[in-house]
Amino acid sequence: MAYPILHPIQSLTSARSNASGSLPIVKAKQVRYRNVASSIIGNIEPMGGGRYPFCRTTAWTGRNTEEFRGLYPLFENVAGLFKQYVPERFQNQMEKTLSMEPDWRIGNTPYTTMTVNNNYPTGVHKDKGDLDEGYSCLMCLRKGDYTGGIFVFPEYRIAVNMQHGDLILMDAHQWHGNTNIVKQSEDAERISLVLYYRTDMMFCGTMEAEAEKENYLRLKPLKRGLSEDDVGAMEAEFVVKGRISS
Repeated sequence: MAYPILHPIQSLTSARSNASGSLPIVKAKQVRYRNVASSIIGNIEPMGGGRYPFCRTTAWTGRNTEEFRGLYPLFENVAGLFKQYVPERFQNQMEKTLSMEPDWRIGNTPYTTMTVNNNYPTGVHKDKGDLDEGYSCLMCLRKGDYTGGIFVFPEYRIAVNMQHGDLILMDAHQWHGNTNIVKQSEDAERISLVLYYRTDMMFCGTMEAEAEKENYLRLKPLKRGLSEDDVGAMEAEFVVKGRISS
């Protein structure tokens, strides 16, 4: 059920830093890394160097609401295994999730956010922004034949060749990464789905309040040089379109 929803999520990003497995690339005074197929779904705190100073649902999630909800049974199943095998960490994370605005909690789980990686062997890195007292839950979906893609904790000399449906409950603040993926068949695919709690989500207002903040910030630069009547008409249009509260 989950594969046809997760398979098309293959947007490229150049913002994964060490996890991209590349050295920094400087272009027009901006630091980027090689493009990798890694997408964030669910919800996210303010980030992007001031470009997004508000909490929000990610773009894919907003465009694919029904598909995202179709993943809830998978998310809740993973949460159940998390609770069964690492109950102390589960309880820490669930308490944090229940103490924040409920708009940002995903289903009946201790998660706010997921990362979807497609055929992307992550460079060795430590995760940032997720709950120190919690755990990341990483599951694997496989299709076709490939070699490599082995999940490694190099500091501990531990490596796992994750099979279809496997789940690792892990401290993502330890060094981890993957070996290169070499396709043996045309349809070879390795999807890793990481479920976690973003620490700064606890500071988010309600979804409505964060949307109003977003719309105010988008509207503000448009007001320059306009008459009061023009500004009033613009604000009225935002209300009609449901972008801000009246």
